[in-house]
Formats: sequence, C-alpha cells, structure tokens
Amino acid sequence: MTKKRRIIYLLVIAILCLSFVQVYADNLDNLRKEQRNVEKQIKNTQKQIKNIENQTKDVSKQIQDLDRKVDKATTDLEKVEKELDQIEKKHRKKPH
Repeated sequence: MTKKRRIIYLLVIAILCLSFVQVYADNLDNLRKEQRNVEKQIKNTQKQIKNIENQTKDVSKQIQDLDRKVDKATTDLEKVEKELDQIEKKHRKKPH
C-alpha cells in the first residue's frame, strides 16, 4: 500500500471511531435525561404517597372521633330511654 492509501484508511478509521464516540455520547445523554425524568417521577410518586398517607391519617382520626360521638350518643340515648321508662312507670302507678 502506498502512504496515501494508509493515511486515507487511517483517516476513515478515525472518522468512524469519532462517529461511534459521538453516537455513544448522544445515547449516554439521552439515558441521563431519562434517568432524571424517572427520578422526578419517583419523587412525585413519593409526594403523592405521603399526601395519601396524611389523608388516611386524617380520615382515621375523623372516624375515631365519629365513633366516640356515636358511643356517647348511644349512651345518652340509653339514659334517656331509662328515664322515660321510669317516668312511664311512675305515671302508671298514679291513680287517675
């Protein structure tokens, strides 16, 4: 081979190598961008999970409060029923 051909082959190989490196670098950049997007999605999902957990805690507290109120209302109702029964018994005992 002549020197010109060798130089041309070396230049072609160098150009191909540079093209390969450029494509690899572009792919690497795209992967980094995708990774950043995935990380953002993960953070957003974690925030949503925390919000849902907080809402769940709030709903649980509300349910507990309602349970206490229902228990108190049931107790009050039972007391009123007993009082009504006593009043009714007293009323029956009195002659008209």
